[in-house]
Order: sequence, then structure tokens, then C-alpha cells
Amino acid sequence: MTARGVARMYAALLGHVDGVALVSPRRLAAMTTVAFTAMDEVMGFPVSWAFGYSPDRPGGVPSRRGSTFGMVGANGSAAYADVDSGVAVAVMRNRFAAGDLAAVSRIDRIVAGFLP
Repeated sequence: MTARGVARMYAALLGHVDGVALVSPRRLAAMTTVAFTAMDEVMGFPVSWAFGYSPDRPGGVPSRRGSTFGMVGANGSAAYADVDSGVAVAVMRNRFAAGDLAAVSRIDRIVAGFLP
């Protein structure tokens, strides 16, 4: 997938693509609500999940629970939607760099700076 393609998908979930909303505001709220919290059996650390999405900001920026949803990959790629600002973000790396989240963390801090 491309960063543009996945960002467009997240933007559509927010209702910002040609005026089409893929989900209702009520469903969007449900998608951002933590549904599961436990120990990740593969990675070995505690995780929370919101219906298939991570509810945490990829840059570690403190935010209200339910304000973002997305996914971060082990190679530093990430895509998410920021519900409060209405911004969809995608960062796709073309080289594997395990655990290198510097680019997505920096972008997330920029996006968080625009939050009301």
C-alpha cells in the first residue's frame, strides 16, 4: 500500500473524502473506545486495542483517550486518524528499520500541536 492510499482510507473513516463518511459518528466513537487491554503475548508488553486499532498516538504525545486510532508497524511505518483535529496521517518506509519510529513520532508531534 502507499502512504497516500492508507491516509485516504483513514480520512474516509473521519468523513473527509468527497463528503462520504464510511462510518457514523457513533460508530467512530465506538472504534476509538478501548475494547481490550492485556499483555501482548508476542511482544511481551501491555497493550490496549480498540476494535482492531491502537487507540494510542504513535508519537507518545499525551492526548485524551479516544482521540486517535491507527496502527504502527515494526519497521517504523504508521497510519492513524486524529479525531479531534480531523487529520489522517500515514508514514510508509521503504526500508526496514526495526523500531525506528523517529519520523512518525516527529509528524505526530506536529499534528498534536494543531489540536485545539
